[in-house]
Amino acid sequence: MFCHNCGAATTPGQKFCIRCGTTLEVTANPPAQAAPTPAVVAPLPPVERRIEKHAKILAILWLAASGLRLLPGLGLLFFGGGMAMHFIPFPIRALLLPFVGVVGALLLAGAVAGLVAGWGLLNYRPWARVLALILGAISLIHFPFGTALGIYTLWVLLPTASEREYQRLAREFGIKNEDAKVAMQQKEKQLMDPVLKELHGVIEEFGKKNGYTLILEYSMKGLRTRT
Repeated sequence: MFCHNCGAATTPGQKFCIRCGTTLEVTANPPAQAAPTPAVVAPLPPVERRIEKHAKILAILWLAASGLRLLPGLGLLFFGGGMAMHFIPFPIRALLLPFVGVVGALLLAGAVAGLVAGWGLLNYRPWARVLALILGAISLIHFPFGTALGIYTLWVLLPTASEREYQRLAREFGIKNEDAKVAMQQKEKQLMDPVLKELHGVIEEFGKKNGYTLILEYSMKGLRTRT
């Protein structure tokens, strides 16, 4: 604060200027402002981690169930085209052969698709969720174990929240894979550089010893010249 007459510095509550004696206007102290109350943030609902908790279990179940279906599929194909059919009379064999072959092929195809879906779920492949949902819907008619596996598959993978979570995990898994590949390449380079350097020294020494100025790989069909 300053005097309005001479410009001398004054203090709050001072009535007269100590330099020129001018009466000063005394202003009341401004009321203290109340401290702002912090905003209350409502807690966010817990994030559902259904995929993270159940994806590996679901993948293992699909691998196990598909492995069990693989055996009868191969057995029916072998039975339908193998020596066992020759022991059945021809009229019956003619009726059974197409049926056995179709059933064996369907079991084999479903088993292979289930194995692929299980592997994809373990590695969070983007296409594995859709494939598992299709197989889960088909599996509902295979009572009782197929029905249970189908219901569990739809419960884990079908909700919209599960789709978003699966896509997030797929992206994170892809980033981790890329980081692992880069780290492996760097480690391989660190291990191979001394070996290549040593090999280069051996080749260079061999060339000097035998009078070669240029040494190329045999597959390149290069010329080796002497000095």
